[in-house]
Amino acid sequence: MKTILSALIILLLTVSSCDEPPFFAEKFYMLYVVNNTYKSIYYYEERVNSEFPYPDTTLPSTKPTMQKIEANDKYGISSQVKWNEVIDKMPSDTMAFYIFDAETIENTDWSVIRANYLVLKRYSISAEYLTNNNNTIVYP
Repeated sequence: MKTILSALIILLLTVSSCDEPPFFAEKFYMLYVVNNTYKSIYYYEERVNSEFPYPDTTLPSTKPTMQKIEANDKYGISSQVKWNEVIDKMPSDTMAFYIFDAETIENTDWSVIRANYLVLKRYSISAEYLTNNNNTIVYP
């Protein structure tokens, strides 16, 4: 029993010290969004199947699922595919990424947000942008 336990511990230490995960483990690639402001924000990232793909920057007809990022915090978005590959599959090799004020998202109807384009900032994210920025989008 001690031999089996010792072998398992050695195996776990060996696997945990490798740069690549073992063949049985899933690998996730991270894209980080950093909120360097004193107010909470929400973000929305366009995906391959988006209603209005970049270079069209029209907001979707229905309110998309968004993630809130608190003031002076960061959030990681995981993907099982490398982010540069995700972007390369976009119709124009660019992904639109939107930042919204949290109070606006929480207190304003989506149709008003959409009609008045109440976006704090829109980023045009390319694979080169992610490489140059260490897979991180910093707001503002």
